[in-house]
Amino acid sequence: MRNRRTKIIATIGPSSSNPEILKQLIKTIDIARFNFSFGNYEAHKKNIENIRTISEELNRNIAILQDIQGPKIRINKIFNNQIELKYNDIVSIIPGNKIQEKNEIAITYDKLFSDVKPGDKILISDGYIELEVEKISGVKIFAKVIQGGLLKDGKGLNIPVELKIPTISKKDEMDINFGLENEVDYIALSFVRSSADILKLRDIFKNYKKDHPELSSFPGIIAKIERPEALSDIEKIIKLSDGIMVARGDLGIELAFETIPKIQRDLIRKCQELSKPVIIATQLLYSMVNSIRPSRSEVDDVYNAVISGADCLMLSDETAVGKHPIKAVDTFDMIIKEAEKDIVSYRNATRPNITVEHNIARAVSNAVCELASEVKAKAIVSFTKSGFTALLISKNRPDVDIFAITPEKSVMRKLALYWGVRPYLVQKIENTDEIITTSEKCILDLNIAESGDIIVITAGLPIAFTGITNLIKVHQIN
Repeated sequence: MRNRRTKIIATIGPSSSNPEILKQLIKTIDIARFNFSFGNYEAHKKNIENIRTISEELNRNIAILQDIQGPKIRINKIFNNQIELKYNDIVSIIPGNKIQEKNEIAITYDKLFSDVKPGDKILISDGYIELEVEKISGVKIFAKVIQGGLLKDGKGLNIPVELKIPTISKKDEMDINFGLENEVDYIALSFVRSSADILKLRDIFKNYKKDHPELSSFPGIIAKIERPEALSDIEKIIKLSDGIMVARGDLGIELAFETIPKIQRDLIRKCQELSKPVIIATQLLYSMVNSIRPSRSEVDDVYNAVISGADCLMLSDETAVGKHPIKAVDTFDMIIKEAEKDIVSYRNATRPNITVEHNIARAVSNAVCELASEVKAKAIVSFTKSGFTALLISKNRPDVDIFAITPEKSVMRKLALYWGVRPYLVQKIENTDEIITTSEKCILDLNIAESGDIIVITAGLPIAFTGITNLIKVHQIN
């Protein structure tokens, strides 16, 4: 049976940090996500080490995705840690963590009073609680309850107005340094508002490198699309990042919820055109936080995300705090495989007109996929030092398996995010003869083909350079 091509991200948290549970998850997932809105460095470090140890034992290539908090406004303090809000109640919102009255809510952002005005909405707990600003007095905001409910400490706030809060906070900078120190493979930048946010993160990488010259490579940057401002600069954001995440939770609060399916579809298409991976996230199997079975609509949601051409799908609470993390991942895997059966030809169903620059590389990658189909190749083998060649082939959506051979361990882990790509770590390669013999060895070791079968090999020459794709070899295995 053909391997699953759409990749799976699972969030690691209290429900999944036990080594035995991690071991079961690692057998199936491709990327482990760490949400730095929660937990501490000691716990995250231990989990990262456990994942890498278990991955090596199981011969599984698992990437580490660090998701930094960004400018998420949260509740710092409420009376008795929870309060029942009822329709038409008046509450006061203050900065800091000290409250004096029962109806006061202390929040983490100290300038909200200057960003909102009477009539603005304040949405709490994923929009299940809705407030409307009545008046502002000094730093205190008085708001009326429009939709009530039980409010608890730590819940997030969404304010659908332009906020002056920076995208990368001091806490985020500390978290990023932790990620660089522990060689995470990707960093997800939350609440991206413009391409300038991506450039700022790259500057943080460069500044860290000045003090740590031993750092051999930087993590890939995943831009989380969850603010409406990002959509007006989306092409630049995609081009400057290494992939995007359609974070439907906050996006569905900031924008009209009925617009989210079209936005998701458009973002998938735009990433295909620009040859960048796209992750679909949030509440894909949310009922499995408590249940052993997904809802019918969730199954349909996952299925359609695969059919639409997503590179990767993500589980959040389902594996971080849910009751059935292993069952959730296995269910995800099962639905994705079933959806992929329904795609008769990946190239006809999901491949767009790719507009990414690098005309030679693009043309070669396209020709590789056409050739593989024409000669009925068993596989495509891409030699890559940066992952660029494998990414272009992945975005061309060939109907045969893609194997990426690379001498770079950091590149091998990053390849875990790419649709349909199976990485294979090799020793340093010096010439084209070694590319061919190594490609053949890879395919034979994995029992993908046998003597007499055809594979299509692609690489870039000269080998010493990266970002070049200019060689195709149709090779019959001896």
